[in-house]
Amino acid sequence: MAKIQKLSKQLSNQIAAGEVVERPASVVKELLENSLDSGADDITVHLEKGGLRLIKIQDNGTGIEKEDMPLAIARHATSKISSLEDLEALHSLGFRGEALASISSVSRFTLTSKTHDAASAWQLTTQGREVKSELTPAAHPKGTTISVAELFYNTPARRKFMRSARTELGHIEDVIKRIALSHFNLALNVMHDGKSLLKLPKASGQEQIEKRIAKLLGRGFMQHALALSCESSGLKIWGWMTNPEFERSQTDMQYFFINGRIIRDRLVNHALRQAYQDRLFAGRHPAYILYFELPANEVDVNVHPTKHEVRFYQSRLVHDFIFRSLVDALKQTDIHHEDGVAPQQGDLMPESATAPQSIYPMQGQNPSPHKVQQHQAVYQGLRSQPTQDTPCKIHCILQSESHAANATESHAANATESHAANAIESHAANATESHAANAIESHSANVIPAQAGIHYILAEVNHELRCYHGAYLQGAMALHHWEQDLQQGEIMQQPLLVPEICELPDMPQTQTDLLQQLGFDLTPLTENQYSLRAMPKALQGISAKDLVMSLFTNKSLEEQPLSKLMATMVKNALQAAPPTFDHSQAQKLITQAEGLGLKEYMPILGFLWQPLDLNRLFTT
Repeated sequence: MAKIQKLSKQLSNQIAAGEVVERPASVVKELLENSLDSGADDITVHLEKGGLRLIKIQDNGTGIEKEDMPLAIARHATSKISSLEDLEALHSLGFRGEALASISSVSRFTLTSKTHDAASAWQLTTQGREVKSELTPAAHPKGTTISVAELFYNTPARRKFMRSARTELGHIEDVIKRIALSHFNLALNVMHDGKSLLKLPKASGQEQIEKRIAKLLGRGFMQHALALSCESSGLKIWGWMTNPEFERSQTDMQYFFINGRIIRDRLVNHALRQAYQDRLFAGRHPAYILYFELPANEVDVNVHPTKHEVRFYQSRLVHDFIFRSLVDALKQTDIHHEDGVAPQQGDLMPESATAPQSIYPMQGQNPSPHKVQQHQAVYQGLRSQPTQDTPCKIHCILQSESHAANATESHAANATESHAANAIESHAANATESHAANAIESHSANVIPAQAGIHYILAEVNHELRCYHGAYLQGAMALHHWEQDLQQGEIMQQPLLVPEICELPDMPQTQTDLLQQLGFDLTPLTENQYSLRAMPKALQGISAKDLVMSLFTNKSLEEQPLSKLMATMVKNALQAAPPTFDHSQAQKLITQAEGLGLKEYMPILGFLWQPLDLNRLFTT
């Protein structure tokens, strides 16, 4: 008996769907790209239960002819390419003709469309690749609506791997954000469970574009943004990059588009990291929105199932062009800072890209001189407050001040291996000598290499001896970032390596909803048991389970203002499992706290530190 057999059409389609449809966000991405390829500039997205129950996308594109609708859901059927030459010079986001076929094979799928000159719209319905009805007339404006209901209803093994509705919605929001940043002339309206989630009008001018970016990435991004525009040898890069002051602990604000397509390419990432490497400390990351344009036949996008990676035909040229453009832009900030002159403001976008239909290569343009413009006056001297993660200058607390000053001067002159020397060298490159001297003094925190008990840390800061409560200091910093994320409406989650099982009998729905709002991913297992899978990233180092239990065991907390509730949760969790710090951890903790400008007392938590007057202590 033959062991090799040809798979059924339904099974092969579901296998293919595994490559295209990973989660609801994958469906949204494919459908939005189809809409953009059809020329749509107004798209409405309806979601239910994080896209698990329903994804419906309506656009005002060119629509699909009645005769083409059955082919639209057939595998390897597309209107975007017809020859190998087309594949080698793509100008569309999609091209494989697999998306609708894969999506329709794992969902209850409805396609409704009307072209400009058609007398009526037509509708096609499928159910797991089984055509449920013939084409039927429908009421529909010009354009297309695709409804994807009960995703993975016929593949239970895939469905059980889906996360909570909130988590899946977060992935969808990321997809929509990337689309909104790559097509400024696109109007987007996103609804979730009947409520408006995001509404973006078309952005055609500089002011509207800035407002869109600020709404999607926060005002802090635009306040530190440098506008970049550079063109040479048929390559062009433009967009916004932040100065090193806007350093981040994660790569959540890094967007790089090639000919309108979001990519995560190793060669590009290397060039970007290399440009910033002498300006950021290890573990810190820049933020940017950059658009790279080159002839379509100079890049191959058909090298990855999700089209996130590309291959350049002149990879060295591309790498060096991106690297040099960013380095030159960053150098301009140094020049203006050293001269004490703010760079002149100008348009953030090149004139040719003021209102792009999409970010595709500009053909027939002559290269313009390299131009770097700055969004606003930045680097007006070093900030009065220390940078968040600038390392402490460490030396023995018994050293004399002159010895410490000599050590500091020696570090600045020789740029030795210590973190302090790197900090001094970085400031010296970007500021006058007096600024650098002030920065060294303000960042100096001499941590005694010992702790007084499990909670307390002794340190000299700004020539003052202090006793810090290590746990409360860590809690205050975590609370600061947590509240900041909540105000910006984007709490970053940190998945737990091993989910915590929490016993929460008769937990009210209001508490569950509140924890979800605060950034916890809590999934019910049984009537009394919950699986805690993720916590707010800002609270790393604090027990996630103790934070949840703090709210659960204090029912009255729900009636408190949100800031007081959050502070109480943090304090209770720290008291239940107080952290300990070695010398280097204590040094970093105090430096970061000084960078945030935390006061010595914080309501709910209590005193973060107390000054120690040695003269008074030893006066008899």
